[in-house]
Amino acid sequence: MSESIQQELLMVDPQKLFVSKKYRKVLQQTVHKFVIKKRLDKSAEKNLFQQLETFIHTEAGEYIQIHFDPHYHLLLSFFERVV
Repeated sequence: MSESIQQELLMVDPQKLFVSKKYRKVLQQTVHKFVIKKRLDKSAEKNLFQQLETFIHTEAGEYIQIHFDPHYHLLLSFFERVV
């Protein structure tokens, strides 16, 4: 998916964007790194992923829509930093 399509989708339907393969992969990698870094039990990974997904669809999605500036960021890397 090109950057311009991602930016358009962010404004029109962010939920659809955040469930795409690229964005789910970023979420999974972030949760996995967190679990390893904090030395949490592997069973906590799935629960954390679900909580983070809910957070993205409620609060963080709105934050990304408001604060994303295409002149300074690529959308996927901005999403990674927010997560």
